[in-house]
Amino acid sequence: MLMEGRGVPPSPVEAAVHLQLAADNRVPQAMHALALLYEYGSGVPQDLEKAIALYEQAVELHQAESMFNLALMYASGRGVPLNYIAGRALFEKAAQLEHAPSVYYIGVFKTYGYGCDVNYEQAIHWFERAAHMDDSRVSRKAHEAATELRVLLERAYKENEERLTVYRRRAMDEH
Repeated sequence: MLMEGRGVPPSPVEAAVHLQLAADNRVPQAMHALALLYEYGSGVPQDLEKAIALYEQAVELHQAESMFNLALMYASGRGVPLNYIAGRALFEKAAQLEHAPSVYYIGVFKTYGYGCDVNYEQAIHWFERAAHMDDSRVSRKAHEAATELRVLLERAYKENEERLTVYRRRAMDEH
């Protein structure tokens, strides 16, 4: 309420005070909200170390949004050393909690080989899973990614098959 000004004037500073009290009592949603304030410097001075520490505490309490945000920080090297493997592990942990954006990002990682081997079939699987989760943040783009990747794979398989046919004919003609 204090952040958005619902029923009261917006006050990120006052929100941070109340969130800190709740975070001190190990309320995972408060830890996450306070981490966001520190990450972006809203109502408090920007402090990525504090944001990361709060995200990590919330992750221990199975807060999926914190897993996701921390994974993004590892995947981009923001406030932590770039580490795709750590990012992927956090996305996978959040995906076990049915966090749709994390499911989507696993598809991205499988597509480009971030912290894992490239695997287009698995990428399609993760994109389709995210698309079926009906989450407005990712469902549409996950569906589009799965469709586009499937079309590209089918085209590549067809072109490879055509090339193999030509090579086989040439080999038969030479013998």
